[in-house]
Amino acid sequence: MNGLQNAFRALGVHNTKPSQPAEWCAEGAVLLLAETTCVDGGDPERDNFVFTAGLFLLIFCDHFSRLHGADKEKCVSIALPVILPLKNSKDDVEAIVGFHNDLAETAPKVLNIIGNCCANWVGEPNAKNIAILREVFIEIIEGFATS
Repeated sequence: MNGLQNAFRALGVHNTKPSQPAEWCAEGAVLLLAETTCVDGGDPERDNFVFTAGLFLLIFCDHFSRLHGADKEKCVSIALPVILPLKNSKDDVEAIVGFHNDLAETAPKVLNIIGNCCANWVGEPNAKNIAILREVFIEIIEGFATS
């Protein structure tokens, strides 16, 4: 069993032989996001929560899709609407993707930190690595509050 399967099992994803890889990666990304954001209380109506959660979800989908050879765009299209249950519109999705792309140009270090934390969690899916993801999530949310 590979590292991604072990990591997903820690989240409660027990399908170790997925027939639909993008859906499997999306499920893992959404569950990891739930673990990451539970400390914040997760108000999906707050823009800073939605944008930060969306950013993490895009990075999780990208990482998991690469590891499993799944279609990243399909994975994102499945996972992203989960955090937009009340606002599920094309504009919201485009805004989150735009935010990610802006950060890729202006603050790539932020994306790298999230990606490295995700990779560390896949390598060792434990409470310590979840706590680190939570800390980064909170720092980004608090950065919205001060900007």
